Amino acid sequence: MTARSHFHLEVASATDAGTLRSFNEDSIAADSELGLLVLADGMGGYKAGEVASSIACVKGIWNC
Repeated sequence: MTARSHFHLEVASATDAGTLRSFNEDSIAADSELGLLVLADGMGGYKAGEVASSIACVKGIWNC
């Protein structure tokens, strides 16, 4: 049996639209109870890239 180590992690996040886009399509989600951080990059200007990255983050947290 492997012993689990406990640690404290503080997270800060920032994303940027860059020079090509007028808005940011990236999404970030965290769950401290699970010890899980999810970062999803937008779809590079494809339609609804922000929706895709948001769904990836939400599903990533909810499915754990």
